[in-house]
Amino acid sequence: MAGSTHATFGYKATFCDAYHNSLLRNMGRSGGLKGGRAINSNLDDPTFWSSRAAEVRTIAEQLEDHARRELMLRIAEDYDLLAKLTK
Repeated sequence: MAGSTHATFGYKATFCDAYHNSLLRNMGRSGGLKGGRAINSNLDDPTFWSSRAAEVRTIAEQLEDHARRELMLRIAEDYDLLAKLTK
């Protein structure tokens, strides 16, 4: 359930949500999504998603809070799945 993450982690999930939203905004600036649709082939590039996974893992390593770290690692796993699906 989407709401259960917030109920479980409270404000801690907000950090991860904000990070994830900033990635989506940056994708729009770098040619990812604009107006909800793909504007170039980055979204079909497994390297694009793998690099996002690596970036999120780097941030997760720096987090002291276990719950936040685990949440970020789950996001990284989702990016890995996107990379696999685009191969």
